[in-house]
Amino acid sequence: MENTDVMERTLAREKEQFDRFCKIMHIMSTAACILFACGAVFCLVMPLVRHFGFVRGGGSESTAAVAAAALYTFLLLGGIALLLNYARNIFRRLRAAETPFCYDIADKIKGAGQAAWLIGFGLLVFGSAATLFLNDPQLLRPYGFGTVEFGILVLGAVLAIAAYVFNYGCKLQQESDETL
Repeated sequence: MENTDVMERTLAREKEQFDRFCKIMHIMSTAACILFACGAVFCLVMPLVRHFGFVRGGGSESTAAVAAAALYTFLLLGGIALLLNYARNIFRRLRAAETPFCYDIADKIKGAGQAAWLIGFGLLVFGSAATLFLNDPQLLRPYGFGTVEFGILVLGAVLAIAAYVFNYGCKLQQESDETL
């Protein structure tokens, strides 16, 4: 009898700590999402504004190269903001759920993985096309072109695996709930 009380108290403490963790992660991912979205807009607008002032001052930098670099940065930071928004929604749902193994959370993780793949491939295609059409192999090198996209694609693969594991956990949770 006493052992059950200790187990229940431990489970309640674990649930409380998990809820606190999810709340902190929800707040942090919300703040980071807002910062990255603002950074994306800033990185789209400021290089173009600075460039047109530079061109009037006698600079020779190509408008297309500046626009391509600004758009690439905007897409990168906007994509990260989108992934952080997925994380924010996942943590919000984890706080509300009785168990982390529910199909809604598995679907959100799967959606985040698919979004990461779309962002990674989209950035690779855009960056390759910009480099090819502008004939400037060093154009996006300062932005980490190639490395960043690979990291986002790996993140997509990890999220796809996590979604598969969560989906399997949902099935096990459903079976467990039906046997009780």
